[in-house]
Amino acid sequence: MMHFDGDIGSFDYDEKLFKVDDDGSSLRYIGSDPKVVLPKGVTSCNRMFEWYENSDTLDLSEFDTSEITDMSYMFYGSDMIKSLDVSKFDTSKVTNMAHMFDGLIVVKELDVSKFNTANVTNMSHMFANCANLKSIDVSSFDTSKVEDFSCMFANDSNAEVINVSGINTASAENIESMFALCSSVKELDVKDFNLSKVEDMSNLFTGCAKVKTLDVGAFDTSSVKDMQAVFKGCKSLESLMIDNFKTDKVEYIDACFAFCTSLKELHIKGFKTNSIDIRKNIFEGCHKLRDVYIDADECRNVIPSLPKKAAICK
Repeated sequence: MMHFDGDIGSFDYDEKLFKVDDDGSSLRYIGSDPKVVLPKGVTSCNRMFEWYENSDTLDLSEFDTSEITDMSYMFYGSDMIKSLDVSKFDTSKVTNMAHMFDGLIVVKELDVSKFNTANVTNMSHMFANCANLKSIDVSSFDTSKVEDFSCMFANDSNAEVINVSGINTASAENIESMFALCSSVKELDVKDFNLSKVEDMSNLFTGCAKVKTLDVGAFDTSSVKDMQAVFKGCKSLESLMIDNFKTDKVEYIDACFAFCTSLKELHIKGFKTNSIDIRKNIFEGCHKLRDVYIDADECRNVIPSLPKKAAICK
């Protein structure tokens, strides 16, 4: 048995089953036995099963996580794992879940309904690149302390249902690419999102090709600096009402509505873009756009890029 004392805990471990990184930042499981028991005294599961390839299953039924504070990159890139049961995890002390399940491309189901996320501040890329998940339900999550939601579900291309109806975004500062490339999802309940502290919402819905309606009219964008490609590639949207969007602090808005190929009606009367350096057409590919409710005097730099058949409405 080996002993370790450092930032990730004070514990004894079997060197045939576990390995501590040279810098002492992570304890990694290197065994081939699917049944894994966490050594007592470990406080971090950061990268514990990253790129794990010694088995296609993991039995975590006796894996005690009650003292764990960090689960970031825990299963990152473990593309051989076919199924994963984390339903009994005690996550009450966890503060970091970034990239936790990122890259589990074979797993078809994840039950996280009993996760206690009251202390989590980072969920960036938590479920990103989970290509086979059909549904993701985080409606029971307490996200009141989460500051970073960036790429949380990015590239979950087969997910038809993503339930975020209970998400609290009051502390959020970054929601960049949160739903990017979720090309199979048909609806998203984000109407209660509080974006008052958000500075980056770029690519938020990029590539959500099957979403037909988005109730985002109540979004508070007064702190947002980056609106690049927010709705890019939302090919099923026919109308969008975001008159309440504020762009006073926005520095980047390129391709905001690009390739919304079904979009016919757009309400952006609150937009002020004259001071924004726009390098890419924000309406590129919007060939069906006909009615644009816009303050022409406040958006002189985007008026020339409107589709030829689009009419400016007041």
